[in-house]
Amino acid sequence: MIPSNSPTGAYRHTNMKKQLAKNKSPRAEKTVKTLFIEPYSGISGNMILAALLDCGISLHKFNKGLSGLGTDEKWKISLTETQKKGYRAKHLSVVTSGEHHGHGRTLPEIRRIIDSAKTLPEKVRKNASGIFEKLASAEAAVHGKKTELVHFHEVGALDAIIDIAGTCLAIHMLEIDEIISMPPPLGAGQVRSNHGIIPVPAPATLELMKGFPSEKSDLKAELTTPTGAAILTFFTDVWGNPPGGIILAAGYGAGTYDLGDTPNILRVSVFQSACRGAPSEDSVCVLECSMDDFRGENFSSLGPLLLKNGAFDYAIIPATMKKNRPGIILQVFCGRDNADTLSDLVLRETSTIGIRMRTEKRKILQREIREVETPFGKVMVKLVFDSKGAIVRCKVESDSCISLAKRLERSYFELNALVDSYLSGKFLE
Repeated sequence: MIPSNSPTGAYRHTNMKKQLAKNKSPRAEKTVKTLFIEPYSGISGNMILAALLDCGISLHKFNKGLSGLGTDEKWKISLTETQKKGYRAKHLSVVTSGEHHGHGRTLPEIRRIIDSAKTLPEKVRKNASGIFEKLASAEAAVHGKKTELVHFHEVGALDAIIDIAGTCLAIHMLEIDEIISMPPPLGAGQVRSNHGIIPVPAPATLELMKGFPSEKSDLKAELTTPTGAAILTFFTDVWGNPPGGIILAAGYGAGTYDLGDTPNILRVSVFQSACRGAPSEDSVCVLECSMDDFRGENFSSLGPLLLKNGAFDYAIIPATMKKNRPGIILQVFCGRDNADTLSDLVLRETSTIGIRMRTEKRKILQREIREVETPFGKVMVKLVFDSKGAIVRCKVESDSCISLAKRLERSYFELNALVDSYLSGKFLE
């Protein structure tokens, strides 16, 4: 998808099949479950987990899911009712016993602990590892080390592993389809860590929040922790206001510190809304760079490589650069989970020395790819639906039509026109 403000004359290529694979057929009535996060007092790992568990999750099933974590330390979750400035909330702590890893765990060690938990669904294990990889990248940037060699201290302790894996499991148990969050305040002042007294927000938190919105706060406290920032930036699809729909549940997670007149509480709500072909909103990562010394023929290998590595789409936009040199702007559109992989690929495979990264909201009509029998043979067709579930556009997939033209030994342009005419009569009249 090319943003509406893109210059004209842009070349566009879309990896549509990867996007469509996420969409179910909009012809059937379906509902969407949205988790709305309100981190007015910031966010930490135990606050978000406590709030999610307060939404009615079975603690028996939850504990059973986490029981397979591969660690010698014994642990149990304590979830207690508390009051913050007159408001009830749940406070969560992880009670541990056994060997204490004072040296800090490395990312490979934490991966092994998570991967050994076969009691957790594969998606939960993958998400938990993904959050720790974000943390490792942030710590590596702060300390000038390689990601695999970073030793986690506070965030590598067992309680942080429980907070992160538990949050991933709780979101899975609530069957959440999308997550919207208000921007969190980061805090101010100073805090003591394993590396001594450091400014707030902590350097790792600041690194994790790069490119994401935050709110100003004058409170002298660490409101958003590295664990909280990693969870929030990993899962959030849209930053903004709550969705419409039916409120199914609300949960309140309490922080540890007293923030004066501000209740130290994180609130989450679960909304359910109908989605019959309605345009959906989510966010997309945009990677962008400008080049005036990259040979045009190199794009023939770069484009397929971007799509192979998970890009949704890319655009090559003609531009006039400094000293009136002709150049191009390369835009790559992808999900947040592989933005780092694709940015590394662009830095490696092109002449650019820097990439601009941002997150943009987008609205998407429901679509599906369907195999259709025509008088000329079977072809793959893209169908687009309006808010009532009616087909408003249909188009034969070009690769499918090219293959059919070769088999029939006919002109592609002639066959494409005939197939499109047949499809219009079948679906649009």
